[in-house]
Amino acid sequence: MKRLFITLLVYLLINGYNLNSQNIYSVDKWMEYIEELATETEDEERIESLYADLSYLTEHPFDLNSVTETELKRLPFLSDRQIRSLLAYRVKYGKLVTLYELKNVEEMDFQTISLLLPFVYIGDISVDKRPFTVKNLLKYGFNELQIRYDQCF
Repeated sequence: MKRLFITLLVYLLINGYNLNSQNIYSVDKWMEYIEELATETEDEERIESLYADLSYLTEHPFDLNSVTETELKRLPFLSDRQIRSLLAYRVKYGKLVTLYELKNVEEMDFQTISLLLPFVYIGDISVDKRPFTVKNLLKYGFNELQIRYDQCF
């Protein structure tokens, strides 16, 4: 009986983990964004040029560690505040190590990040590796814990 209970518990834990970890996110959110703009706007030339520009940018994405404000302004779904916030985050904390760091940028929400992902990447980052000693820990050991919790109603 005890063995059956443990087996059942392990089975439920593994399946519960798989259900939560297998979220599939569409990388074509920008196409849905353009379609939504097309329904709101009658200017077909503007929509076609925007589609062509964004298609080009998906094939040639920006490196987030070297992107400039003018390059980010080419993305119509980013506001000026979001662009400034992203660049200020990069100045304050240094180069981004992973795309998941975009969640830490103040003005960025999940929808904007999902729109942004096809247009950006993180280039190679060289990290200085120092030996783990008490002296280095005291000298370079600045740590920060960031927790973010979002819930949809």
